[in-house]
Amino acid sequence: QTCALPISDTAKSARPGNLDASRFPALDVIAENFQMGARAMGKLELRAVPQDRDWRIEQLRLTHADSILTVDGLWRSRQANPHTHLNVHWAVLDAGKAAERFGFPGTLRRGRSIIAGTLDWNGSPLQIDYPSLSGKIALQAVAGQFAKMEPGLGKLLGIISLQSLPRRLTLDFRDVFSDGYAFDEILSEVNIERGVATTDHIVIAGPAAKVLLSGSVDIARETQNLQAKVSPRVSDGAALATALIGGPIAVVASFVASKIFKDPLDDLLSFRYTITGSWADPQVAKVGAPKSEAQSATPQ
Repeated sequence: QTCALPISDTAKSARPGNLDASRFPALDVIAENFQMGARAMGKLELRAVPQDRDWRIEQLRLTHADSILTVDGLWRSRQANPHTHLNVHWAVLDAGKAAERFGFPGTLRRGRSIIAGTLDWNGSPLQIDYPSLSGKIALQAVAGQFAKMEPGLGKLLGIISLQSLPRRLTLDFRDVFSDGYAFDEILSEVNIERGVATTDHIVIAGPAAKVLLSGSVDIARETQNLQAKVSPRVSDGAALATALIGGPIAVVASFVASKIFKDPLDDLLSFRYTITGSWADPQVAKVGAPKSEAQSATPQ
């Protein structure tokens, strides 16, 4: 059967606390073709039950050819401060096709990923309240490529791809990032507090360069304050994707962050940048020079 959920103007503008979990019934639903608006979401399996005045999502599973999303959690009622807590696991089998389906065509090519973690916000599960959004998310992605994007397309995805670097400055990695950066793996752990995501490391390892991103992103305001360390690939220390893709994601992120950025050549050859401003108009500044350049410029 086909099940469609229309996205009305009223739903889009609804305040997070307008809906009440205590009024929702128990549900046990299977829809072979589930749609939100015009977007095909795949097969829907949903089991949810009232719990006191709250609504417990025992399992929500969306199965599509490009990804499998599994969610469980609790929606607290208006009488106990409306609040949503979700545990999320999203296994993406083709990142390029998934990005296109969710409204970002031409931003990614190929790639597999696992995104897992917890999310909390004020209000119902039907609408994320970004100013109150909190949680922790881990990401592992392998064997993909960021496509060449127009400014503003993909927004934050364009920042992570580092395409903004060659647009803003004459930099040392123009040939690496300008036409779309291919990556062997991406590993990250991100903490979110009241709509601001912070990370000590987003590791992006590719055949031409490896990148370490840290800093913060304001999701509601679509701005960032990030630091990037970019190093040419001079060793195979990051070639771990095949061995680690099935491992515990938090352990993988911690291991790779400590492993591949302790190569002694990193500090010698790496370049550092700050990325601030908005997602659509990032401001990039180069910070210092590699030690190799500084040493060669020192008078003997």
